[in-house]
Amino acid sequence: MFRKTISNFLSAKRRRQLVGIVKEGAVVSVTEYVMLGSFVLVNFLINHFYGTESVGIYALSYSIAQIGILGIGSAYSLLMRRDLAIGQYDSRGYLAKVQSLRTGNLGLVLILTAAAIVLFYPALQINLLFILLMIAAKGFDALSESYYTAYQTLGRLTEYSVYKIANAVLFIGISIYVCASGFDIQYLYLSQAAFALLMFAINYFKWRKSGPASGLELVNPTYRLLLIESYPLMINAVIFQLGVRANNILVFDKLGEKDLGIFS
Repeated sequence: MFRKTISNFLSAKRRRQLVGIVKEGAVVSVTEYVMLGSFVLVNFLINHFYGTESVGIYALSYSIAQIGILGIGSAYSLLMRRDLAIGQYDSRGYLAKVQSLRTGNLGLVLILTAAAIVLFYPALQINLLFILLMIAAKGFDALSESYYTAYQTLGRLTEYSVYKIANAVLFIGISIYVCASGFDIQYLYLSQAAFALLMFAINYFKWRKSGPASGLELVNPTYRLLLIESYPLMINAVIFQLGVRANNILVFDKLGEKDLGIFS
C-alpha cells in the first residue's frame, strides 16, 4: 500500500512537471513566432508603401545590425539561461553586468559601422543614417531581450509573454501607422528606434520595481568571467549570423537594393 502511494505521488509529480514543460514550450513558441512574424510583416508594408528598393535598404540595414548586435549579444542570453536557472548568482547583479556589456557592444557596433562605411564603403554613406538607426533599434531590442530571458528563466512566464507579445504588437502597430500615413521612410526607422528605446525603458523600470531582491548569500559574476565564458559562444554566433545575413550584403553589393529587396 505504501509503495503504491509513493508510486502514485511520483506519477502525479511527473505529470505536473510534464504539463509545466508543455505549457512553457507553448508560451515561448507562440511568443517567439509573434515576434519574428512582426519583422516579416514590416517587409511587406515597406514593399507596398515605399517600393522594393526600400525593402532592400531595410534588409541590408537589418542584416548589418543583426551581425553586430545579435552575433555578439546572443551569447549572453545563453549564459543567462544557464546561470540563472542554476540559481548560483544574484539575478539583479548578473543582469546589471550583462546590460553593461550589451550597452558597450551597442556603442562599439555603432562606431565601427560608421567608421567602416565612411572609410571603406562610400557608396553606403547615403544610407548611413538608416543603418545606424537600425543598429540602435536592434541594440535596444537586445537590452530588452535580457529582461525577457530573465523572466523566462526565472519562471515568470506571464511577464515574459505579455511584455514580449506587447512589444511585437505595438511594433507592428507603429509601423503600420507610419507607412499608412505616408510619412517619409526615414520616419519608419526613427519610430522603430524610438519604440525600441521606449520598450527598454519600460522593461528597465518594471525589472527594478518587481524584480527579485538581491540575495545576500548569492554572488555576482565578474565581467572577466562573463567575457571568458561567452567568447566561444560569440564566435559561433557571429559565424552563424554571417552565414545567414552575409548573402544580403553580397546581393546588395553586386546587384543593388532593388534586387536585394526581391531576394529578401
